[in-house]
Amino acid sequence: MFDPNQFLADTVTGANDTKYIPIPQGEYPAIIKECKARQMPSKADASKQVTVVDVVYEIDDSTVKEVTGFDSPTVRQSIFLDLTPNGKLDMSKGKNIGLGKLREALGLNDPNKSFSFSDLPGRAAIVQVEHTPNEKSPGDVYSNVAKVGKL
Repeated sequence: MFDPNQFLADTVTGANDTKYIPIPQGEYPAIIKECKARQMPSKADASKQVTVVDVVYEIDDSTVKEVTGFDSPTVRQSIFLDLTPNGKLDMSKGKNIGLGKLREALGLNDPNKSFSFSDLPGRAAIVQVEHTPNEKSPGDVYSNVAKVGKL
């Protein structure tokens, strides 16, 4: 049984790591674990909000697990969304291209079938991982999904 007071009173010897080990750049099989939607201020106009869906993939590669030390290494794909004035996905021509590419890679871009973000978890794909510099700490990088393809 976890005792928070005992946990906080315990002592350890050694130092904690201070650098995150990124997933190496490359292409890997992956499974979508979850999707989360968020809004944030637009970089172009801070008075406006942009909507983003973050798709989290678990990398299915033993070398990545060994290099990172994670049993379940994950990487994120952030897709900026176009919305209608009433806050729904804009399905008109030229809108939500990033989402369309993801749905196409997963076999979910059929115009005659309904789609929900809840359809994504559990789906498998090949993801291309690239590194993006951390703006606040340029020596550190984030591992992000740059492209998704059919498995």
